Amino acid sequence: MTHTFQQAHTYRALLSSIYCMIVSLPIMSCSLMIDLDCSADDGCSSLSGGSQVAGMETELISGMQAGEIAAGILAGVEAGEEAGEEAGEDAGEDAGEDAGMPNMPTGMPYHLLECNSCDLEWVTTRSSSQFTLGRDDALSEDERPSVVINIRAFEVISTEVTVGQYSRCVAEGGCPIPSQVKDHSSQLDDSLDFGEIRESRCLYFEENAWDKPMNCINYCEAHAFTQWLTDQGMNARLISEAEWEFIATSEGRFTFPWGQHLPTCDHATILGCSNSPVDVHQPSQGVAFFPPTRGLIGNVSEWVADRYTQDYSEKSPQGLATPFVNTPCQPDGSLTALGNQSIGIIRGGDWRTTQRDARTGNRTPTSLTTRSDRIGFRVVKAIGF
Repeated sequence: MTHTFQQAHTYRALLSSIYCMIVSLPIMSCSLMIDLDCSADDGCSSLSGGSQVAGMETELISGMQAGEIAAGILAGVEAGEEAGEEAGEDAGEDAGEDAGMPNMPTGMPYHLLECNSCDLEWVTTRSSSQFTLGRDDALSEDERPSVVINIRAFEVISTEVTVGQYSRCVAEGGCPIPSQVKDHSSQLDDSLDFGEIRESRCLYFEENAWDKPMNCINYCEAHAFTQWLTDQGMNARLISEAEWEFIATSEGRFTFPWGQHLPTCDHATILGCSNSPVDVHQPSQGVAFFPPTRGLIGNVSEWVADRYTQDYSEKSPQGLATPFVNTPCQPDGSLTALGNQSIGIIRGGDWRTTQRDARTGNRTPTSLTTRSDRIGFRVVKAIGF
């Protein structure tokens, strides 16, 4: 753009010189005629002959016409320069806005922005396997009795669903636009002190959250995301409780995804590690071995597909989700009247969970209507879809 403007200024200077020469030519001619044809003592008060006057008039008229043409060319160049400068400024502003969009605060909602890294990464359980869900000697009654589960191999996304991934569903009309939860209170979160209210960290409305977990959506809004994937031929669904614990224990091999030792900030984003959820690819050491999945402990708790039951006596031996008595969700992601009364389950703990409670067996009954900055979700699909 700068090179073009420099050329325009060069043309303008050249045309200005031509203009001056054209306009000045008749006057210079007149001066020569006066000098040649007038005597020194008559003060050049007259010209020698009518034909010379007529010729000078013709030259003057021609000069004026040429001057008008040159002035028109100059005006055209100036108008072109102004138009070019305005177009360049507009293009520069548009390019700057496009380049800055991914980092803009979400006064511009994420579903209105272009996402370049929003594909789901699927990993596969190694084979159909048998593992034990629950313990007969568990401290919590709802983690009893132990049940042998025959897990059929499945595919699961390697991280919690991100803000960017959910935004594609919103942009295509498959998911409702999230509601902004301004405050989080002890009525919604029993880890807070009684009467405590704090500002929510709903990531869909925060800057630079593309790769952070999607939170502040209820059970049915998470379910709508799976329906959107299914409509695209992926046969997706929310992960069942048994499937979640299966991969959270590295297919039943360990106490935690990474092994036997308690979580630290190197392995999980729990209380004392961060003041909000972090990028789903952090921290680096918290990856489950089988299959390689992240964030199963900490960051955000995860909705599972099951209805909450007070123990494991109703669990399917095939690891299927415990169904709700009535269908809780409408196709558009809203809850049915009976769904409003239903209790689901979240697993895995979050960024405000203590180390003691950040264990794979911990179950938290949660109303399906709950929208919390501490809750996200993960999805699975049958192999081959």
